[in-house]
Amino acid sequence: MKTKMIATLALAAFALLPAQLASAHCQVPCGIYGDEARFATLEEHITTIEKAMNQITELSSAGDKNYNQIVRWVNAKELHADELTKIVTYYFLAQRIKPTADKYEAKLKALHGLMISAMKAKQTTDLAHVASLREGLSEFSTLYLGKAALAHLGEHHSSGDKAEAKLVLFDAEAGCASCIYKMKGISDCTAAVKVAGKIYLLEGADLDAHAAGLCKKALPAKVAGVAKGNTFVASAFELAGAK
Repeated sequence: MKTKMIATLALAAFALLPAQLASAHCQVPCGIYGDEARFATLEEHITTIEKAMNQITELSSAGDKNYNQIVRWVNAKELHADELTKIVTYYFLAQRIKPTADKYEAKLKALHGLMISAMKAKQTTDLAHVASLREGLSEFSTLYLGKAALAHLGEHHSSGDKAEAKLVLFDAEAGCASCIYKMKGISDCTAAVKVAGKIYLLEGADLDAHAAGLCKKALPAKVAGVAKGNTFVASAFELAGAK
């Protein structure tokens, strides 16, 4: 009877394993990859971490604190940071980034940066770590997507059609650095972007701030690129509502 119970418990435990391992990709290897889906999922994890931080801060400052909801949001933040790290390690580092790949060291550095930012996001509610995650993902997507991505997608998609690789674009806001954002040391009409609550001078985009109406009001935008100090070097930029 005791042996039968142990065997039953063991079978139940093994039954749970596929669902847990599937999220990190199988590593059989099955030869089936979905790079663009992974980038979209990473972005979703970052957005959820950001929302969790905001909710934790809001709920913690309330007079009548809802500790149940605070704990739930803390758990959600931990979970999504861990899931993000799993994709970075089990999918990209273990299977997709080859030692012979172009810009191998730069890709490793970018992925390592994502792991560190995810770890720090678990430790605090500082939105600066969300900004670091977005910047890191944008940097890695810029390094990873391109001709190599088209080759990978074409090789592993059963249809044989090569999907068009796209940069991961993040929601942002664009405005005049002087007129709208009042950036210190800036007196002329220069384009700037607000990404994850932080304002940067914009480089890499062919944009006339005054002509686009950014001196009158900030406009929604989507960007991809890398933040360097107080400058955001865009590899892609889209402005909504420009006149």
